[in-house]
Amino acid sequence: MPKAAKEKKPTQKEIREKLYELGDGIMKVAKVGEQLQKSNLKERAILLLLRDMTGLSMGDIKAVLEAIPMLDMKFLKEPQ
Repeated sequence: MPKAAKEKKPTQKEIREKLYELGDGIMKVAKVGEQLQKSNLKERAILLLLRDMTGLSMGDIKAVLEAIPMLDMKFLKEPQ
């Protein structure tokens, strides 16, 4: 049985780039959540649409929708 190829350990630069990509993604998702809250769609309409699509409870969906705009504040910090 052939030995599995060893995975190359990522460099500090590669790790930093991936972290920046992750942070950028979190900021984009948070911004979309803010825009959704400010949209003309009523909250109940959004909840009903997502409930029909997912089968999740409206309470669970509401909790997620309320948390999305705060992702950046929770998981990102300013560089020191």
